[in-house]
Amino acid sequence: MARYIARAPFALGQIHLLPKDRVRVDTPPDPKTGPTHVEMDALEFIHRVTTQIPDARRHLIRYYSAYSHRSRRARRAREDAAEAETGKPPAPAGADGSPPHKGRASWARLLRRIYEADPRLCPRCRGPLEG
Repeated sequence: MARYIARAPFALGQIHLLPKDRVRVDTPPDPKTGPTHVEMDALEFIHRVTTQIPDARRHLIRYYSAYSHRSRRARRAREDAAEAETGKPPAPAGADGSPPHKGRASWARLLRRIYEADPRLCPRCRGPLEG
C-alpha cells in the first residue's frame, strides 16, 4: 500500500518541457486515435495533476454492506431491543471484562495485546490512569 501511495503519477522521463511554457506528456497509444503524447500549457498540466488531489476533510473511503454505518446502526438497535426484552446486559467486548464500545478501551486492549503492557496503568505506581 505504501508503495502505491508513494508512487509518482508520471515517470519523470514521460514529462518534457517545451518552449513557450508548453508541456508534453508521453502516454501509451490511444487504441482509437493512436496519439502517443499530449501537449498542453504548463498551467493546464498543473491543473490536470492537482485535480486528482482530494479536498481537505473529504471522506474517500465509502463503506457498504455490513460495514456501512446504516447496517451497524440497525444491528445495534436489534441488540438493544433484544437486551430490553431479556433484561440482560450485553456481554463485555473483551474476554478480560473491559467495557464494550469504547474506542480508547479497544485501542488500549490492542496495545496491551501487542506490547504486553497495559497502557491504562500508571508506569510508576501501577494504578489506573484517568482520562
